[in-house]
Amino acid sequence: PSAATQVKLMLRQHMRDLSKIQSFERKAAYKRKALPLYETWVTETLKGNSGAQDDVLMYLMLWCFDAGVYEQGLDIAEYALKHNLTMPSGQSRTTGCAIAEEMGDRAKESYTAKNPIPLDILQRTMSLI
Repeated sequence: PSAATQVKLMLRQHMRDLSKIQSFERKAAYKRKALPLYETWVTETLKGNSGAQDDVLMYLMLWCFDAGVYEQGLDIAEYALKHNLTMPSGQSRTTGCAIAEEMGDRAKESYTAKNPIPLDILQRTMSLI
């Protein structure tokens, strides 16, 4: 199978695994562990700069935010906004709205936990949306 097919199959399996986990913290930990497996896909997609719709990439953007891997999530967000990528089916929000809401939620949670997101990350988020 092609690299794209392999990545889609891997994502599908990871999503099945995630559906069995109820705790947000455990889901975030699972995503943190899984994200490095997609590193080549993300890097090559961003470097290739084709602008083609990529649902895998859009899910990985959300996973990055959930897992606290903000820099990579914002790299994907910037690419997605530049190329007008849409959120995958089943996601009712626009891309910009998803970025704003997800990062807003993470910022609130991290501030409440007395471990705030660094200011430069928040400023970068604001510059995108």
